[in-house]
Amino acid sequence: MDDDDIPAAWDREVHETRTAEFVDYVHASGDVRVRITPPENTDDGAYAVDATLFPHTSLAEEYDVRTVASGRRADRIALEFASLFDGAYGGPGGDGGGEMPVEDAVAYALERTRPTDAVGMQVPSRDE
Repeated sequence: MDDDDIPAAWDREVHETRTAEFVDYVHASGDVRVRITPPENTDDGAYAVDATLFPHTSLAEEYDVRTVASGRRADRIALEFASLFDGAYGGPGGDGGGEMPVEDAVAYALERTRPTDAVGMQVPSRDE
């Protein structure tokens, strides 16, 4: 991933273990983290994109954003989430580009990066 693609208010952090590499995008406020978990560490063998509100605190809340088959797609979704959050977030005290408090900005970004309701639905066969 090219650093030019990362929104200005976000930092990219890579955490390596013996078996996998985790990628975190952390907002400058420290209030939001988007994590890409590699397939080796998920139950379904896919890349998982999660968002955490207030990471590393007792108030932390984690949300599933999406699960995808490719690392490149996971990175695009994480960056899309970051851009949507930035556009909506009013910043501490409301001094950011948007007008929403952090919780609402996370909800806004989640709504727009999660799969539609049609994904995962069974399509009826012609025999039915």
